[in-house]
Amino acid sequence: MLDKKRGNKTKIIPDLQKEITEICVGNGRASEPFIKVFKYSEENITKSSLGSLIGIFEVTEKSEDSTYIVNFLASVAKKEYFSNGRRGSIESFEASLHKINLALAELVKNGNIAWLGKFHGAIGILEKNNLHFSVAGDAKIFLIRSDSLSEISEGIASPESRVHPIKTFIEISSGRLLADDKIILTSPELCSLLTNEDIEKNAKRMDNEHFSQFLRTVLVNQVDIGGSLVVDLSEGAVAIEKPKETKKGVPDTTNVFSQDTFIPKKNDQGNQVEGNDTSSTTKKAPEEYTDEKTGHIFVQGETHVDTTHNPFFEKTQSILQESWYILRTFSLTQYKSFSKGRRKLFVFLGFFTEKIYFMMKQTFLALFRSIRRNLKRRYSSLPSASPKSISEKISENIPTQRVFRKINLTSVLKERIRSLHFSLSPRIPFLLVRFRDAIFSLLHTLFSRYEKRTILLGGIFFAFVLISCVSLFAFFFMKKAPDTVITVKEMPLIVPSFPTATEKNSSVLPDALTAIITIPDQILTALSVGNETYLATDTYLLNISNQKKFLLPAGNGTIKFVSVMDDLRLVFLYTSENKLFSFSPTNNTFTQNTLTLPSQTNIGGIGTYLTYLYVLDKTSNQIYRFPRADGGFGAPVSWLKDTTIFSRVPHMTISENVFVTQENTLSLFLRGRFVKNCELGTLPLSPTSLFTKPDFRFVYALDAENKRVLIWDQSGALLAQYFSEQFASGTSIMADEDSKTIFLTTDTSLLSFFLP
Repeated sequence: MLDKKRGNKTKIIPDLQKEITEICVGNGRASEPFIKVFKYSEENITKSSLGSLIGIFEVTEKSEDSTYIVNFLASVAKKEYFSNGRRGSIESFEASLHKINLALAELVKNGNIAWLGKFHGAIGILEKNNLHFSVAGDAKIFLIRSDSLSEISEGIASPESRVHPIKTFIEISSGRLLADDKIILTSPELCSLLTNEDIEKNAKRMDNEHFSQFLRTVLVNQVDIGGSLVVDLSEGAVAIEKPKETKKGVPDTTNVFSQDTFIPKKNDQGNQVEGNDTSSTTKKAPEEYTDEKTGHIFVQGETHVDTTHNPFFEKTQSILQESWYILRTFSLTQYKSFSKGRRKLFVFLGFFTEKIYFMMKQTFLALFRSIRRNLKRRYSSLPSASPKSISEKISENIPTQRVFRKINLTSVLKERIRSLHFSLSPRIPFLLVRFRDAIFSLLHTLFSRYEKRTILLGGIFFAFVLISCVSLFAFFFMKKAPDTVITVKEMPLIVPSFPTATEKNSSVLPDALTAIITIPDQILTALSVGNETYLATDTYLLNISNQKKFLLPAGNGTIKFVSVMDDLRLVFLYTSENKLFSFSPTNNTFTQNTLTLPSQTNIGGIGTYLTYLYVLDKTSNQIYRFPRADGGFGAPVSWLKDTTIFSRVPHMTISENVFVTQENTLSLFLRGRFVKNCELGTLPLSPTSLFTKPDFRFVYALDAENKRVLIWDQSGALLAQYFSEQFASGTSIMADEDSKTIFLTTDTSLLSFFLP
């Protein structure tokens, strides 16, 4: 049965807008002929349906015979792909790849074979909202979708292309593109400099323009030849198709000269009233209509609408059916498992016994640890009989109020339990093993004498009795015994006091700091590059994970300031000889960088953001920003636009904002302008070190004078203060927000603690 089409508006999926960025690096004329990054589009409107041809070709064999290969292949690909507008995009792309393979085979035929195994290429076409591509060699294609990176070209390159050039481009892959997708075609050099995680992280936190600039900066500063092509996709304008106008029905007219004129009209008033009542609620479809072209009459059947369905009953019925199916499946599975014989049941009970053994072992060990911890805490609080120091003898003469505390008389019993534990602890593992062997022997004997049903019921009863005994034992053992008060005169305990009552969001750190490493030399600061942690001293960097030292080149003074540029995975070090060095963890080498400072500059600190270097000048109370350039950094720009006065020993740290210490305060700057002073407590701020990163949510400060660590958010609101006596010896601070860990350095040690 045919229904009349409704004239609703139809939403047509528009073509995505494509922004293509070409990045080609060839330092010097000697490298330019060996790499080609291209983007071709046909201007002829008859061939516009073919889309755009994009790609990158590179030859790492730099001989004279290989200078023209990449340009020759790019021209062959363009000419063949756009040669015939009547072909589809897939046929044209296959023909273009075949032509490239023939051209490479012709080169080998003419004796030019030095490039074999050293050609890398990635080529694709953007046709409407589709991508078709192929790769050769070590070139790669990445797709970033929903902030997740994947290598879509994996496994496409043919390994036989090193021997048979006719098989260079043989595999084609296709896919549908979505809005906000990002496609990256790259040569092998980029993958040797950045990991997939680094590319994904920077693409997530940068916009399209800054991300392309970041890739360009990485290639320009690290390699002599390389290239990438980035395609950013966004939504286009939505086209709405107008509904087609339908011709209104023409009322039938009767010929006045025919016999129908003399037929009396029927009385349909009752039917008309009834029809009007129903039309007020729903419009009924015509029961029949006549095709105007063929004259055929089509009769439609009645459409019955069932309005008795209730969503609640339907959902309840589906839940009951699903529950019955799960119960039935579980019952059948259990029946089959029990019907397989004694061997299966024995294995099951053996595994169950192993679990019981492990749980009992962990329970007993936990109980013994609890007893030992309580006894240590109890005995450590008693007055010791050791010789008194001079300070203790002086404190005896101070009039103090008598202190009374409670002593539990059950401590004698716990002392005996403790001694029994130390005497039995070497035999506990042996006894547990004997207990496990006895259980297995008992089960084996039961299986050889009794039926499965008897054994199963006995095992259930045994488990019930065991659980009941353990519960009763735990209840009576853990029940607190009444304490008897005995008055004991004690010496006044000297407890460090911190102003937690008057300080906002303050607390005392409950646990002691954990020592990670201690070295004989004085530590300047700690720093993190990727997943590696380094310690910086006056003359070298120390990798904590492998204990390797990387010495600063001789004759360049000592290290004064250190800053990490995460975007380039470099560590910048400024020395006492006014020289700037960069350290690369990739190849573990130091490289001197050019840095032109204004006259009479007195550096108080350095920092980095993206690929910029920031230098704080104490003389002019100015912050200079240096852009990255070949061999170092370019001309400085005065970043601060407001007049300010730094503290005598200023500290600076940079995220998207710049935080600088002034006298007893911490100031926040954005785009060169003063924004506000960060929130402080009642104690004056005397910062020893500041720390944050571009992708961090918080700012951290070490105040060794007041024995505290402060945490602000990026807007300057004070979130927390932690006090500890161990903070007094701290010299610098570093944080890892993923693990919620704070790292502090002293003169010779690296310490850490977890945030509560």
